[in-house]
Amino acid sequence: MTTPSLYETIGLSVNFWRPTVAFTPGSPNTVTVTPKGRHRGTLTDTYTSLSYVLNAVGGFWSASIGFTDDRLAMEEWLEDGVGLYVEIADPGTSIVWAGFVNSLNMNLAGLTITKGPLLDAGNRVIVSYAPLESAAITEPQLGTRTDTVEGEDDDSQRKYGILYAYLSTGGVTAIEAGQLRDMFLVENAEPKLSRSLDLSGAAGDSAVTLDCAGYVQMFGQWPYAYTLVSALTNLSTKMSSVINADPNGIFSSANSSITANTIQVPTWESSQRDAWTILRGLVDLGDMTGSRYLFQVGANQHVTYAPIPTEAEYHQRITGRRQEIETVSGRSVQPWHVKAGNWVIIPDLLVGTLPAATLRADPRAMFIEQLTYTAPWGLSLQGGDADRINQIIARYGLDGTDL
Repeated sequence: MTTPSLYETIGLSVNFWRPTVAFTPGSPNTVTVTPKGRHRGTLTDTYTSLSYVLNAVGGFWSASIGFTDDRLAMEEWLEDGVGLYVEIADPGTSIVWAGFVNSLNMNLAGLTITKGPLLDAGNRVIVSYAPLESAAITEPQLGTRTDTVEGEDDDSQRKYGILYAYLSTGGVTAIEAGQLRDMFLVENAEPKLSRSLDLSGAAGDSAVTLDCAGYVQMFGQWPYAYTLVSALTNLSTKMSSVINADPNGIFSSANSSITANTIQVPTWESSQRDAWTILRGLVDLGDMTGSRYLFQVGANQHVTYAPIPTEAEYHQRITGRRQEIETVSGRSVQPWHVKAGNWVIIPDLLVGTLPAATLRADPRAMFIEQLTYTAPWGLSLQGGDADRINQIIARYGLDGTDL
């Protein structure tokens, strides 16, 4: 009897595209990345492992895909696999996860090759430094911290889009800071390669594992600054401004569903914090009624910012023979269709107990903070009761002002 493949068992397919990059040289260069560019191929029967992670704050976060292929195909993956756009789709072609290949690990007989992560590369590099104005005295005199001009690698940007690297160093001269920038650029414009060779065992099948990242992780790649006006603005307005500053044009407020939030926050940003740090800080503030909000990037890089649900989406019965998620109406939900950022009720726990006033106060309710799906049927939910302590800390800090 032949064991059915994962694809035959669950019907999930994995599709790959080579993103297209519209590149315009300048000072600095500009690019527009279209993730779903040229179709690269589809994995069905050949994948041997598949898993992904969804976060309540973040959405499509990470994925891992393992498969086998012949040596020639493996070499092609080594050449251009990193950076490919990835979609995992159900039999009805609905997207259950999407992102890009961040790194790959390849085994060819006794040779192991790792390429990436792409997020550790840098093809636009800036060095922040304190100028060394005088080293002729006992204690060096340092000037006001400043940034070098951008160093850029055109070839890498044409392939991957803009990958920021913002470095910081101590007291150096402007020439030394420029040399550090240029050296980093030469060594890191392309994803790193590492290799190991083990000849102690028999040669096995060629195999590759793709470690993928959701596009939301790109927000942690680039700094955001706004120094034209020092004023307050609506939180949702600033969120749109941060999204629109994406140097690769992957995200925009036009491809977003952003719920209006009138908490007042400073427009000013001059500390070169990365966009994800800023967005997380805004999300932590909630709104003026104390409601918690979620920020997610889903299919087609669509951004959603909205309050957490107030009604349960799922049921899971601990006494049932079938350990599976159901809708509140009793319809079975395939594990790859369960979404983070929703409430799940365990209705056969504390049977006879009166319902709590809110889901947060109900001991049978769990808010899904993180979800891990592992093919074919594995599903792990991590959660709590939607704790708002981070929101409270942020509200009484310096991130926002209620007016």
